[in-house]
Amino acid sequence: MKFFLTVVIITLFVVVCSAHSLPPLPSYYRTEELWTTVPLFWNKPSDPRTIRLWTLKITPFNATTAPKHHLWMLQGGSGRGSLWLNMFNSVWNFNVAQLFANNVAFMITDHRGTGYSTPLTCRNISTAAITQCVQDVEAIWGKDGLAQFSETAAAYDLNYLIAKL
Repeated sequence: MKFFLTVVIITLFVVVCSAHSLPPLPSYYRTEELWTTVPLFWNKPSDPRTIRLWTLKITPFNATTAPKHHLWMLQGGSGRGSLWLNMFNSVWNFNVAQLFANNVAFMITDHRGTGYSTPLTCRNISTAAITQCVQDVEAIWGKDGLAQFSETAAAYDLNYLIAKL
């Protein structure tokens, strides 16, 4: 139980402290925000609870056809939002113009519980309120629902997003 609470507390701190805004990209890019509803429980299809995932699709502004390929850029693990601009800037290590010429779109997504996707948040994240924060999150999602904000569920989310988008 102590390990579980430590993981929850660290995850909540990272989630709350990693909020970001969507700065504009240069005008030669077109961005499209995509919202996808997925099950909270991938392993319980009959459970009606759902969450929303946020994905940003980046294509060249002058594209005349839909991209044939998608390059998915992910933050290294669940628990943090995409911080998408930093990730996108790291793409410049290879020839982005050639990727766009080859009909590639960039797809950037926030894992469940982070960034613009359905967040794990508390009313107050001060150190004194951390116990209350864990209780609040458990009251919203339940212990079984809270356990679904995991790497395994994030992998199922990504598989669904790739197939759908």
